Amino acid sequence: MEKLDLFKRALSRGVHSGTTKKVLRSVTIEEICRIVQQIAEKTDLTREGVENYLDSLHKKGDSPNTLNKYIDAIRHWARYVNDEDLLKIPRYQKVANYKATMSAQELRDFVALPPAKNGPKTTYALWTFYFVLLIETGGRSSEIATLTVDQVDFGQNVFILDKTKTEPRDLAFPEKLAPIIQEHVKKLTTDNLFPPEFANRFIRNSVFKRRLKRLGIKRKGLSPHSLRHSFGTRMVTEISLPELQGLMGHKRIETTAVYLHLSKEQIRKSIKKDPYNRSNLSYVERFNQWREIVRGGLSTFATSPDEERQMLRDLVGLV
Repeated sequence: MEKLDLFKRALSRGVHSGTTKKVLRSVTIEEICRIVQQIAEKTDLTREGVENYLDSLHKKGDSPNTLNKYIDAIRHWARYVNDEDLLKIPRYQKVANYKATMSAQELRDFVALPPAKNGPKTTYALWTFYFVLLIETGGRSSEIATLTVDQVDFGQNVFILDKTKTEPRDLAFPEKLAPIIQEHVKKLTTDNLFPPEFANRFIRNSVFKRRLKRLGIKRKGLSPHSLRHSFGTRMVTEISLPELQGLMGHKRIETTAVYLHLSKEQIRKSIKKDPYNRSNLSYVERFNQWREIVRGGLSTFATSPDEERQMLRDLVGLV
């Protein structure tokens, strides 16, 4: 489609919309063009045609967040062709994303997973290297995917991120990874640490989910971004919230506070701290005592109010 090629050039120059930069932080130019082409192949690019197509995707299970990305792409097209009616397509009501994480053992298994039989081992190893950087640094998927050689500072073991979703920052990587990164850089024939396809969110998700399927991990909400979320969840118990905010590159500390939610491992450990569960009484013994209390009341067993209160404390394990 010749018009689509002209549209892509206009996007690259940013000549058709003052909001291009804001939207392109989460959707690449390639994704916008792919979405527009996909919709054009399924229906005519009118408001009614696009709305019907999006509704069909919604019924098939596409989330409001995904559909709103489609609408963002169509709005770029609408501005390019001066179609005011297309701009009026309402956005879907957003739903909060489930912040899924992976345990330390799951991450180790994920990295150690060998390539599938007869699969491309070189490409597989490169994807593994990419995922390791996400796991070890907590960087955003797009930040790691678009790294260049001149952004690597081996003197301080950091990636210099000058173009980010929020503010420029240094992204630290563990010292143990420095030799691996150096060896990788020596083999490069371009300035980019990874090929262009690594910047495509849909390709990243596909590669990631194929590995999860092989591992038998079916948890809802997992994506490459979950590796960053897992990093934040691990680190929130090790450093202060402002320190984590700087490490993660969040503009607002409220965003960082999301990582204060308990991981499933922490939940399992926390429940064991419940005084009730620390009691030496077995469940059968506890049930029998409570049954007698319900039948006769504490006064049946206690000789004074103080003894009654103490018995209650003993029974619920608050000693």
